[in-house]
Amino acid sequence: MPGELAEARHTGAVNVIAKSATRVVADAAATVVQTTVTAALAADFGPLALPAGATAGAAVKEIPILAQMFADRRRSATDMMEHAVAYAGVNPERFMDALAADPKHRHLLRRAIHAAGDSVSGEKIRTLAAALAAGAIATDDAVVDESMLVIDAVAQLEAVHLRVLALLATEPDDPAVDHYQNIRPWPWTPQQIHNGVPQLSAVLPAILAKLQALGITKDFPNGLIDYEEGRRQLTGFGELCLVYLQTLAGEQHDPDEGSGIRRGAAVMTA
Repeated sequence: MPGELAEARHTGAVNVIAKSATRVVADAAATVVQTTVTAALAADFGPLALPAGATAGAAVKEIPILAQMFADRRRSATDMMEHAVAYAGVNPERFMDALAADPKHRHLLRRAIHAAGDSVSGEKIRTLAAALAAGAIATDDAVVDESMLVIDAVAQLEAVHLRVLALLATEPDDPAVDHYQNIRPWPWTPQQIHNGVPQLSAVLPAILAKLQALGITKDFPNGLIDYEEGRRQLTGFGELCLVYLQTLAGEQHDPDEGSGIRRGAAVMTA
């Protein structure tokens, strides 16, 4: 009995130590991410003309609204980074090492942080995280370039654009859908798009114009299905953006859980 009691106490002590070590590692990981984000975003507040010897943080605190703006941007960018680390399925130190490997990866990181800092949409932040994760773990320059293009495009979109993008990846209630099995993704008519997102009717022309300008959608040739004017179809690049939006960002991924990015990376490199 005394031996069993001693063993139980020992096991309990080991568990406490293990939990403490896990917390230390987690805290260190959070510090790595937050330090990187803060340093990357602080440059935006340079025009404050800091007095000699002052730090960016000290000067920003003198102007409450700027402090709030900086805190908002840092929070969004940190959230993006934490999701990206989780998607990549590696620890933060290894993730940062991968992004520090060469100028192209560092440039990818900078653009992702700034894009996330300007974001308030959780869906957009997670989409950026998925694209960053794919680029971070990629050894193929083409995948890094694709991730960068996706980040640049998503940076110019808001939640309403992503909503229409996701809609265009589905199929409307159209009798022709079953007849033309070789046409995918399916091109939507203006009325079908309106019916899919009626609450966005007032801003729908602007949303569609932005998606088209970024190369995410294109006009579908008139007459291939019918003579309905203005059908819109996702481009190959639009489908690429959708890989991150649906397969990864749409999972509502918890940063504390395992990785989902490798499936997306496999899609990218296949």
